[in-house]
Amino acid sequence: MEVISDMDEGKRYKVLILEDDPNYAEPLRVRIQSDGKFEILGVTGRAKEAHQLLKAGLPDVVIVDLQLAEGDGYGFLQQIRDPKENLALIPYVLVTTMFASDMTMSILTSKYADHVIKKQNESYSPELVLQHLHIASSQFGRNQIPIGEQTASTLDQEERLRMRFERELDQYTIQQTMCGKAHLIELFCLAHQLPRYAPLRVEQLYAEVGRPCQKTGNAVSAAIGRVLDHAFLRTDPETLARIYRPNLDAQKGRPENQEFIKVVVDKIRKENII
Repeated sequence: MEVISDMDEGKRYKVLILEDDPNYAEPLRVRIQSDGKFEILGVTGRAKEAHQLLKAGLPDVVIVDLQLAEGDGYGFLQQIRDPKENLALIPYVLVTTMFASDMTMSILTSKYADHVIKKQNESYSPELVLQHLHIASSQFGRNQIPIGEQTASTLDQEERLRMRFERELDQYTIQQTMCGKAHLIELFCLAHQLPRYAPLRVEQLYAEVGRPCQKTGNAVSAAIGRVLDHAFLRTDPETLARIYRPNLDAQKGRPENQEFIKVVVDKIRKENII
């Protein structure tokens, strides 16, 4: 953990950064610290240490990365908004995330975050974050929980993508009541948000999908597995041969979860529907 004391006289907004990837944390720290309107209260990759700094330093702004190797960015956001914390100042909360499901985005922007920036967007940079802080500075210190908004065009794009993934799954024989189907659609959408050549770490995606409904990553994985068992057992062979081109393992009878997710997401990406 890096803690930085007051450096300049006069009013400067104090910024706390919770980010465990140095490739993001350090450029962000340098750019914000170089601006005369802000100073860095602390930089840490652990939610527990960020909570200590939050209580002791009362930052004006908290920048929180949602995906952490140690601790939980989502849990830290809940602490900020918890009345039991009895904070004298509720900071402005800017969330950065590599991926987030529609459900998670809805919860973030309605309850915990003043604004969300997705790192996988080509426009993401420390400069973009700083520009947003300047624009939002009039909201600092209001001690309230603003409700964020998404543009209609963004919602339209996400809805079209979701509907396309739903149509893809509807080609398989799957019971509509199976919860794993909804999990699978959320996971498709998350995987689609990742950079095209980024590694597909399904364990992280399982945890992300399960968090809003308080399910473990293992539970999400198992539910998706049951959907695929059902789909590849009940769908007639001719339809399977048409909609799923890769060869199936004769013993397993279906692809692994990660393989199926990758095949479907790559297929939809090639259509360039959004």
